[in-house]
Formats: sequence, structure tokens, C-alpha cells
Amino acid sequence: MLRGYLVGNTKDYSEADWQNDIQLAQEAYIDGFALNFANEASVVRPLLDKAFWVANNLGFKLIFSYDYAGLGPFEKQIVIDLCNDYYNNGAYYRTGGKPLLSTFEGPEQADDWHDIKAATGGLFIPDWSSKGVKAAIELSNGVADSLFSWAAWPWGDQDMNIYVDASYKQFLNGKPYMMPASPWFYTNLPGYNKNWLWRGDDICESYYIGPLMPGKAMEAFTISRTPFNYIEGYPQLLLEFPPSLVIQDKIFFSALLGSDASVSVTVGGVPVPAAWTAKPDGDVGIYHGHANFTAANAGDIVITVSRGSSTVAAVNPGANGAIGTSSCVGGLTNWNAFVDVAWAAGSITATPTLTVEEMGCVKGTGIGNFKGLCEFLCERDYCPVGACLCQAIGSPKPESSTQFPPGYPALGLDENYSGLCAEGCRMGYCPAGICAEEPGPLTTPTVSPFTPRAYTSGTGSSELEGLCDYTCTLGFCPSHVCQCMSEGPLNVPP
Repeated sequence: MLRGYLVGNTKDYSEADWQNDIQLAQEAYIDGFALNFANEASVVRPLLDKAFWVANNLGFKLIFSYDYAGLGPFEKQIVIDLCNDYYNNGAYYRTGGKPLLSTFEGPEQADDWHDIKAATGGLFIPDWSSKGVKAAIELSNGVADSLFSWAAWPWGDQDMNIYVDASYKQFLNGKPYMMPASPWFYTNLPGYNKNWLWRGDDICESYYIGPLMPGKAMEAFTISRTPFNYIEGYPQLLLEFPPSLVIQDKIFFSALLGSDASVSVTVGGVPVPAAWTAKPDGDVGIYHGHANFTAANAGDIVITVSRGSSTVAAVNPGANGAIGTSSCVGGLTNWNAFVDVAWAAGSITATPTLTVEEMGCVKGTGIGNFKGLCEFLCERDYCPVGACLCQAIGSPKPESSTQFPPGYPALGLDENYSGLCAEGCRMGYCPAGICAEEPGPLTTPTVSPFTPRAYTSGTGSSELEGLCDYTCTLGFCPSHVCQCMSEGPLNVPP
């Protein structure tokens, strides 16, 4: 596992600081850092020298992730020089004997990578997510050896799913897929013309693995002209949505337990509704849940895990300065999460009854017409990743001895339903209008049914009517100046 690491934040780092970060990462079972840096080689080189010296001594791995979006594209020779100067260092990560190299964007420079690969012998797995997987893997006659996806956050007001991951696995067709994982995304960086909020939040673009080093890893706040420094002092194409639809008024918590336990939450000493929303099979593993709160709730937040009258562990972020409040500094809402942890006294040994390999899917869902079929079938360990999302694994449910004839997609639907209808109807769930008893002609979709919707038309006031009419058709319909009239598949800009 490689953690994204913003080299630009380490301008004031000493070798001891690098050592501290790397040792903390090793304790968290992180294998290496993907060093993201912009096109400023003279600034970056001294920082890389420190990082590689320390990583080499500690047996830690590093790779380069060239940021083509931050300060513009790299010249081809600069990339080659950086590669050749560091790739032979023992700390540089190799796979199949080749040094792994990546990018953040830069698809317009795809042609450069034929020469870069030839000069460095590198295995090239870029993030060209702006193009989509099919177009990206075909760029410059397939110069990329595989792809890294940047789709690590939930879309809009939805919870996270794996439909984008499924599309990568399909089009990469057996090539290694560099999968992202990142729970939070909030960035208010006027210096980079960025003010984005996904479902969740954190420093810049959410590589939340702390702690940050006070006074040293704060460069982003200066360069980007953030409205306030939301880290210092603490220990720790998308549709436009109102923040109220994206952000949830919830306090989230997880606990690694050897047996079931209760959870409770108070805010300002007042209990708020709290419960586990996911429990591990056999009661051994990670429990996850949340508590709801309202604007009326303010004060210290305390989360307590207990069994009977005994407290197993309690988290009190208020002791570290995190207090629920309705006050907004400078009239701005700080969407960043406060993260805290508590440990139970002593230790236990507990092992699940089944290994992960012995478990199957026991809960899942899907979107639109797929939802009912996926919920029924995923409970029975049939949860194809291209159509469904498995939400829990455990002891597979025994298959019923009663069998029915297989089904087929209903008239007007497409091949995406074939496997689901065949299995669903065979097991006794054959929803009318979605599945049929007899095969019929199928349609061929021009857009994936799993693709998020986009704006397809809109209008504006008299002086902006023409501009809104044009941009809304292409998916850009800012709510403060335009009015969206319809949604559907994205019309790709010319």
C-alpha cells in the first residue's frame, strides 16, 4: 500500500522529520509513499534527497507521482533526469524489476512517455482519470502500462460505490489496476482556484494519515491562501450540489472488537441517537456506526463503547480542543473532520470463525433498477461487481433446494441485466418489468447505466441566457447564475 504524499508540504522538513513520518507509516503497515510534486525540480530535489536517504536507511519504499496539474506539464527531459537520478536508489519501489512511475493527470503529454519509458525502463501507471478509463488506456497507442484511478470519493449525495473500479477492471482486461482509497475530500485553496467539497473532508485533498507536524507541514496554507488554517493547533466533472445535500450531520465511529458491545454518544453532556450500522460476521472485527446531531447540539463530544456497566473505551475529542459548535469563524464553515482514537485497557486474542477466503457476500445493493435484484442476490453470495456493490461478507447463506426457471432481461432492457435475471429468477425473485420468463430483443446502451447524471440543458437571466444555455448543455450549470432544466448522460464538450 502506497500513501499519497505531498512533497511541497515538506519545505521545512529535516531528515529527522522524514524519519518520524516514515516510522509512523511503517507502524501503520504502509509500504511506501507516492511522492507527489509539481513542476519545480530545483525546489524539489533537496527535499527528495532527504526523503530517499532516510527511506533507504529504514527499508521504506518511494515512487514518483509527477503532478502535471499543479504548475503545468513537465518537460520530457526533466522527467527523464529525475527518474535516472533516483530510480537506482534502493528505496525506489520496483515491480517486476521495473521502477514504478505515475502522474497526477497530464494526458496531453502522453506522447512524451514513449521516450521516457525507453530512457528509464519504468513501468508507467498514470492517473488520467479526466479522460475516463477507455480513452486513457488508448492514449498514444496505449503508452500507459496500466492506470491509476482518482475516483476515491463518493459522488455528490451518494455513498461510495465501486462502479468506477469495475469499469477500470473491465477495460484494463487483466492489467494491474492501481486502486485508490481515500475517505475524505475538502479543499478550499483560492491560490489554486479550488473550492471543492465531496462527501467528507480533510486537509487539501484528503490524504488523512496524521499527525501533521506543527509549523512544518503547513506550506499548503500559505501557497494556496486558505481562508483559515484548519490544521494547526489540532492533533490530528461533478454536478454542483448545495453542501447540505453532500455533508451529513453525523458523528462517525468505528471499533475493532473481539465481541459485541454497545455504543453511546453525548454532545455537551446530552445523549444523541447512536447505533452500529455494520457489524462483522461472528462478532469479531470492525464495527462501524454513526450518531445523528442537529444545530441544537453543541459542546464536548464523547463516544463510549461499553459492555453492561463497564466502559471498554471512550473517545473525548473535546479534551483535544474539538467541540461541536454552531459558530462559524469568519462566516465560513470548516468542513474538516476531527479524528481521534482511544484504546481499551489490556489486550485480547480473538479470531473470526471463518477466514476471509471462506466468507461470501451476505449484503449488497445497486442503483436504479438494479437495486432490488442486487439486494436479493448479494445476500446469497451472487454480487457481480459490474452491477452490484457488496456491503458485507460473512457465512454464505445456504442455497434453497427449490429451483425455478432462469429469467431474462425484460423487453427494452439490455445485457447488463442478463446474469442478474438468470440467477434471481432461478432463486425465486423475478421482478416484473425488469426480468421476464422468455428471452426477447435487447437494447444496446450508449451510456453506462452506472454513470452519474449530468446537466444537459439550462437557462439564465437575460444577460446570461446564451452563456447558460451553452454551458449547461455541456454539464456546467452553476446554480447561482444558471437554472438547470434537465439532467442525463454528459454531453462531452467539443
